[in-house]
Amino acid sequence: MDIDTKVLQQMGGEYILAALPINNYRDIGLSFERSFVTKAGYWKVYLYKVR
Repeated sequence: MDIDTKVLQQMGGEYILAALPINNYRDIGLSFERSFVTKAGYWKVYLYKVR
């Protein structure tokens, strides 16, 4: 996945929620925080922080 994290930071973005894991998160300037699963939810959600 190609995400311009510098532009995201300039726009005030601090976190990314994803429905799929971002395999190259380190390469694009993200740090993996945690994943979430709920009994009522349909998706596993991945939380990444912009470094």
